[in-house]
Formats: sequence, structure tokens, C-alpha cells
Amino acid sequence: MLSDGIKIYSINSKFSINSNLKKVDLYFKNIIVDGVDVISNTIAAEINSKVRIDLWINRINSDKRYRYLYKFKNSGSWTELPNYTNSILLNGFEPGKRTLLIKSEDIFTNEESLVKEIIIDVDQPYYLKWWFYLLTLLTVVSITSSSFLLINKFKRRKWERTLIEVKKERRMAQLQLENLRSQMNPHFLFNALNSLQDHIISDEKKQASKFLVQFSRLMRMYLDHSRYDKITLQQEIEALTLYLSLENKRFNNQLEYHVEIASDINDLKTMVPSLFIQPYIENALLHGLLHKEGDKILTITVKIVGEQLICVITDNGIGREKSLEINRGKDHKSFATKANSNRLELMNSQESTQMSVVYKNLKSDLNNNSGTQVTIALKYEITSTDN
Repeated sequence: MLSDGIKIYSINSKFSINSNLKKVDLYFKNIIVDGVDVISNTIAAEINSKVRIDLWINRINSDKRYRYLYKFKNSGSWTELPNYTNSILLNGFEPGKRTLLIKSEDIFTNEESLVKEIIIDVDQPYYLKWWFYLLTLLTVVSITSSSFLLINKFKRRKWERTLIEVKKERRMAQLQLENLRSQMNPHFLFNALNSLQDHIISDEKKQASKFLVQFSRLMRMYLDHSRYDKITLQQEIEALTLYLSLENKRFNNQLEYHVEIASDINDLKTMVPSLFIQPYIENALLHGLLHKEGDKILTITVKIVGEQLICVITDNGIGREKSLEINRGKDHKSFATKANSNRLELMNSQESTQMSVVYKNLKSDLNNNSGTQVTIALKYEITSTDN
């Protein structure tokens, strides 16, 4: 200052003038979170949110004179925005609440503005929250328990099915044994031995020898066939024919029997349940033809209808009604047909094609009993193996 009171300023006095001004004030022009404007200094965000903060200073040429810096509190050095940019772009946050510090700096004087703060509150993703861990744990436990229960249920059902099959096989074997016992019943054996004795007493050695060969052959057939669930139709018919030949002795060779097989059936490759038909033929002889006067005719026809093999046994005997009258009061149980009925029921539970046995009382024109017809519908198979 001169003596006359005039003040003199240096050419660089503008800097000293500026230095005496108050600190530059920094403003937030825009705060945008995921495309949405936010008017608060506290931002609610997610870990994948995109945040843009536009800065502004109320000074002339502020975009060319000031640079902007930012950092998270307690994170180290400041990050400077590129020249002439005033937007902070942030993304990829960690869960939690953090404070973002922002300031400006004069390019020429390094004068700093007041530091502004923005609080960014990043919510934990659902898969990091306690309830999600609990839900996941419960889900895993539930799935594991359900899987364990399902596996146990599957194993139990499989075991039950196996047990049922074993029981069925055991029952089938038992029924086959009962069937075999029925075919080797005491009445048949007694009558066969009586016939053999008659030949021996009459000194009919050739007839006795022939009868004994046939009888032993039939017994061997029964024993062999009883080991199988199914045999060929040819084997079944062969055993039936031999059985009828022996029983004919009991009828004094007055029994007339016929076996007719449809021409389209290959009896060597058609498989049928073993030893199934004979008990019904025995019934026809015992209850139908044995008490009949005159001609005694038994006809066996075999044909295929659809998926079933149909065996029809027809006799011209006294009929079932008359037979019931004759046998009323006698202690006679149809052991063979009972075993066959149980066997039929068991086979039907295992096969898709249902099998059946149907009886029909035959009547004459005068409505008199003229015999019985038994229709047996069986499941059959065709084998490729030559027997």
C-alpha cells in the first residue's frame, strides 16, 4: 500500500483472491440406480446393480477446470475420473453398507472441494440369507428323506412281488404235485392192478406183459411231465391216449374214444399246461360213462380260437344230474378237479389271457340227459424247439 492509500496487486493475485474464497461446493446432478433416479444420498442397491452418479460444480468452466475423484471409505487411494468427465459408474457390489467419498480438485491450484458422501446399502442376495440356507437345508433333508422312503418303498414292493412270485411258484408246484397224486389215485391204481391180476390169473402172459408195459410207461410219463409247467400238446395227448387205453380194460373194451386235433395245430410245438386235461376225462369216465348201459362214447376235440387252445370233452353218459343222484351220500371228493380249479385260478393271476372250464349238460330231443360236455380254454405257447 502506497502512502497515498493506493493498493497494488500482483499479476498472480487472482490465485490469492481465489484462495480467500470459500471451498468449492460439489453437487450431485443425478443419481441413477438401474435406470431409476434416486433423490436421496442413501442408495439401496443389489450386488448386480448399476449405479451412475453425475457431478456438477457451480463455477464457470468447471468441466475444464476441475477433476473429480472418488473412493470408498477406508479403502485406500482415490480414483480419478478421466479428463472432462463428470460421471461415476459403479457395479459389482459386495453385500453390506459402504460409504462412497467424492470430491473435486482444481486442476491449477489443487484446491479441493468439500468431500461429499453417498451411502450405498447393498442387500444380500436371497441365496446368502439365513432363511435360504434353512430352506435349502430343509429341502435337502426332505429330498433325502423322500428318496430314502421311495427307495425303501420300491425295495419293499420289489421284495413283496418277489415273495408273491415265490409263493405262486411254490403253490403251483404244490398243485402240480396234487395233480400228479390225483392222476395216480388209488382207484386208478387199484383198477389197473386188478386188470393185471386178471390177465395173470387167466394165464394171459402176453396181455399181462403188454398191460404192464403200458402201465409203467404211463407212470413214467406222469412223473416226467410233472416236472414241467408246460409240455407239448403231443405229449399231453399221448398220455391221455395211453390212459384211456388202460381204462378201457375196466370197461371190458367197450369204451369208444376219439381224439381229434385241428389240422392247423402243430402238436409238437404247441405248449400247454402239463397234466391238466386228464382229470376231466377221468370225471367223464367215472361219473358219466361208468354207469351207462349200451354204447359208451368219449370224444376229445382240440382247436385254436384266437389266443386260446380249446379242448372240448364230450361223453354220452348219464349226465351230471343222474351222477349226483347215484353218488349222493357217498364220501367222494373230486380231488383232481379241485386241484385243477386252484391251479387254474393261480394261472389266471399270472397270465393276461384268461383260462376257464365250462360244463354243459347235454339233453336229447325228449329233454332227457344225454351226456356232458366240458369246454376247457387254455393259454398256449408256440415253441421254436423241436421236442
